[in-house]
Amino acid sequence: MSAWIPFIVLLFIAPARGWSQPAGPVLIPELTDEDLARIDLHDGSVQDWLRVVGEPTVRPSDMSIHVHFSRQYHDPGDLDFRIWLAWHGATNRFYVALERADDIHVNRFDRSVGGFSEHSIGTQDPVIQLQIDGDNSGELAIPTGVSSTDPEFRLQANRKSQLFIAIAETFDDGPQLEMEWLDSPPRNHWFDQLPYADSGGGVFGENPTLSVVEFYVTPFDLLVWDDPTASRVSDLEAGKTVGFWINMWDIDKANSLFNEILYLLGADGLLVESLPPVGGSSLPGGVEDFEGASWGQLKTVPGAAEVSIVPER
Repeated sequence: MSAWIPFIVLLFIAPARGWSQPAGPVLIPELTDEDLARIDLHDGSVQDWLRVVGEPTVRPSDMSIHVHFSRQYHDPGDLDFRIWLAWHGATNRFYVALERADDIHVNRFDRSVGGFSEHSIGTQDPVIQLQIDGDNSGELAIPTGVSSTDPEFRLQANRKSQLFIAIAETFDDGPQLEMEWLDSPPRNHWFDQLPYADSGGGVFGENPTLSVVEFYVTPFDLLVWDDPTASRVSDLEAGKTVGFWINMWDIDKANSLFNEILYLLGADGLLVESLPPVGGSSLPGGVEDFEGASWGQLKTVPGAAEVSIVPER
């Protein structure tokens, strides 16, 4: 399975190590049907998110940063990113968009081989891991006290909250999104496919490499992995609080298990109808710059058909 040992450990020790937890809930805006019509999850761009949603929900300053489980300050020259979160009430879907600029990009993903560094999504760039708890029960997606080889493990994994992993780019026609702990054969389950989930992304340029991951998932108050009719989708509505955790890492050296920089965030998310308007200086093409302090000068990344914001070098 693609979730590997360091991330098992992180989910349990991160709070004691200073997992970033905002003082108040994170405001997560609703996407209307009209908003969704303007957002393309498969275009490899966040320009539609900037126009429709505006300010990113999560920045590096909101997350704990760890190297080999030791705290570290954020270095935008090594990696910079911004994350949007949103929800859609009519379909009970939770949306995520990630844009990042990385000085060293490592992606050797090949699901056809058995090698650790190639077969696992979790050892590639860029990847984002989301655990979503639709009724804020506080239960982890990973069962405790049950061996992963025990049939009971599959029954308990992701039952009350769900852990997903998404990658910007694969080199085959296979999925870019998986539910962790249920991604071993048989794969391509009903809950990480349409209409419950979808994903896309893109990768452009070198040094820095600009990459985008976009996806939606459906949270479940009760997930029975082999029985859609017995499963219960979370009801998302304005005023409701959901729990969510975001893990993201930066791989700078292939075949290295402990070379990653880890970004961690656990929070309550308050679902709201919309966010108040935010001002900003006008960018080319009418895109607003909501990120002045954490994102640097404008550069056009080779291969990208848009103006993108990347860190100053």
